[in-house]
Amino acid sequence: MKTAPKGTNIHWKLMWRDLCEDWTSPAGRLVQVGDSAHSFLPSSGNGASQAMEDAITLATCLQLGGKSNVPSATRVYNKLWCTIEEVKKEIKAGKSVEALLDGDWS
Repeated sequence: MKTAPKGTNIHWKLMWRDLCEDWTSPAGRLVQVGDSAHSFLPSSGNGASQAMEDAITLATCLQLGGKSNVPSATRVYNKLWCTIEEVKKEIKAGKSVEALLDGDWS
């Protein structure tokens, strides 16, 4: 930071982004994977690994659904991930509550 030319450092706020309700287009032909679907901090290094996990999940749904059921397969992918993300959010909220309960309130 000290060696960067004056005025070139930009403060980039880290903000929480609410999850999308759907990661699949209405026709079931487009899906979001990786950073476009998941809310990660840029420093976490999770984007690429999450994109791989999404791709494997999507490929499995497409394989099980077959070529004639692509829209249904992508909707299953959407339902799987949205359910998982909701569970993660609930777990995180629960951990926050536990932290409050264990705090020193004296």
